[in-house]
Order: sequence, then structure tokens, then C-alpha cells
Amino acid sequence: MKVEIQVGDVVKLNSGGPNMAIESIDKDDNMSCTWFEGSQRLSSAFHKDLLKKVTPIGNTFKVGRG
Repeated sequence: MKVEIQVGDVVKLNSGGPNMAIESIDKDDNMSCTWFEGSQRLSSAFHKDLLKKVTPIGNTFKVGRG
């Protein structure tokens, strides 16, 4: 069973990389993700099949819409 990914969840690419927060999901299941490299905020979109949900350890963050 595949775990559902929702806005605000922390994910990682199946191939590895940094933890990323889901900011939005479009109708084609592309997920807009945000992550940090040092103090620089980066973002990109990835299809849900390329991502896995993670349970981060230590410093965590959650993205929400205000």
C-alpha cells in the first residue's frame, strides 16, 4: 500500500537528497516542494511517483499557507 502524501508533509526523492516540504499538489499529482541548502530556500516540482514520505529526526519544519 502506497502512503498518501499531503500538503505539509516532509518527503524525499526516491533516489535520495534533502528532506523537502510539500507546498502544493496539482491535478496531475505534481508536487511543489521546498527545501533549504544552508540558508538558501529552494523549490521545484516533482511527480508523486518520484517521492517518498519521511519521518524527519531532529530539526523539522512544516510549510503551511497563512
